[in-house]
Amino acid sequence: MRKRGFTLSEEARVKVLSCCEKVCSLEVSGNGRFCRNLIENAILSYADRVYGGNASGPEQVSGLRLEAPDIIMPKNVKSKRKGTPIGFRC
Repeated sequence: MRKRGFTLSEEARVKVLSCCEKVCSLEVSGNGRFCRNLIENAILSYADRVYGGNASGPEQVSGLRLEAPDIIMPKNVKSKRKGTPIGFRC
C-alpha cells in the first residue's frame, strides 16, 4: 500500500485488522495473497469512490487515503478448503 503512495485512515486501519483477525481464526488461514487482495480491492474501491460513479471529480481527492468503506473482505476467503492444506502444519 505504501509503495503505491496510499495511507489508511484510523477507521480503515481498524477494519483491516478486523479482516485479518477473521482470516486468522479460520481453520485454513490465508497468506500474503490475502493481504495483497485486500489492499488491491481497497485501491479499486478508492478509485471508484473518487473518480467513478457518484464522484464529482478529482477535487475530492485529499491525498491517497483509504477509508473504512474501501476495505472489503476478498470474496475468495473460505472457511475450509477441500483436500490437503497448503503450507506446513505443526
